[in-house]
Amino acid sequence: VKASSSRLEIYNSGAIMQSLQQDQRILGIAPKISAPVYFNHGTVDITGIIYGIDAEAESKLFHFNDYITAGTAQDITQVANSIILGKGLAERLLANLGDVVQVTTTKGEIFQLKVVGFFQSGIMEIDKTQSYAAISTTQKILGKANNYITDIQIKLKDINKAPALAREYAQLYGSDAEDIQTANSQFETGSFIRTLISYAVGITLL
Repeated sequence: VKASSSRLEIYNSGAIMQSLQQDQRILGIAPKISAPVYFNHGTVDITGIIYGIDAEAESKLFHFNDYITAGTAQDITQVANSIILGKGLAERLLANLGDVVQVTTTKGEIFQLKVVGFFQSGIMEIDKTQSYAAISTTQKILGKANNYITDIQIKLKDINKAPALAREYAQLYGSDAEDIQTANSQFETGSFIRTLISYAVGITLL
C-alpha cells in the first residue's frame, strides 16, 4: 500500500496497520521503507537502495532468512547502524563482514553503516543494488520521524484474493495498492511463453 499523493510516505500508517491486523483475511503485515542512496566506493558512487524492514516480520512472512548467506536477519536489529548487503553489491564494494560502508542520501547526507550480513536472491540485478537495514536505521538515514513508512506488505491467507483486496484497500485507505499477480504479471507471461516454446520444440523433435 502506497500513498496516492506526491508524498512518499503512507499517511496515518499506524492506524492503517492496526486496522489491517484486525482483518481475518490477512495472515500478517510487514512495514517497509524504500530509501534510494549512493554507496561510496572511493571516488565512485554506486546507485543502490536500502530497504528498511522489520526483520522478524520479514523472516516470518516472506522467509527473508532463507536468502541470507552470511549473518542473520536479526543482526540489523541487534547491531546499531548496520546493514545487510546484496552479494553482488558487496563484491562491487569489496566489503566483508564487519566492514563499514559509506552511503550518501539524495539530500547529500553521509552515513557510516556496519556490514553484518549478505543476502543472495538469485537475481543478479537485484543483488547488485539492494540492501537491508532496520526500519529505525533507515528512518535515521532519511532524517524522518519514527512513524515514517513508505510501504506496507500484506500476506493473505488466500493469495487468489489479492486482486480484489487490493482494489478494496485502495478505496478504503485512499492509497495505491498492488496485488502480487499484477506485480509479477511480466514474469508469469515470460514463464508461460518459455513453457510453450519448450513443448513446441519437444513435439517437433518427437
